[in-house]
Amino acid sequence: MKVTAIALVLMLLGGCCQSAFDSCERAFDSNAWQLADAASEEGRYKLIPALTRDHLIVGRGREALRSLLGKPDESEAAPRWWTARGRYDAYVVRFYYNIIDYDTEYLLLIYDEKDMLHSWAIATIPG
Repeated sequence: MKVTAIALVLMLLGGCCQSAFDSCERAFDSNAWQLADAASEEGRYKLIPALTRDHLIVGRGREALRSLLGKPDESEAAPRWWTARGRYDAYVVRFYYNIIDYDTEYLLLIYDEKDMLHSWAIATIPG
């Protein structure tokens, strides 16, 4: 009974977060995404759960996603083959230290020949 009451209080206070990204679920904010600094703890990384849950829907058009996310990121670290055929958009999600060097995580959007979202992935490029 005590455990149930404590769990209920935590849920009501918003302290119950069950995300792989260690953050509470919140609505996706397009402006916050476009203005975010990937190096910041509050950057794009914490927006990923809501983005993937509510907006990365297979079959959604590239233009609609670019309107939501802004222009894809250009980076020397991103492998050229991601964008070589024009079917991929890459967005920096975050930078993090992996004991030896900094790694970069990208949100990779993969489109079909009609520019409709085919799939997406989070890809890590070692520093």
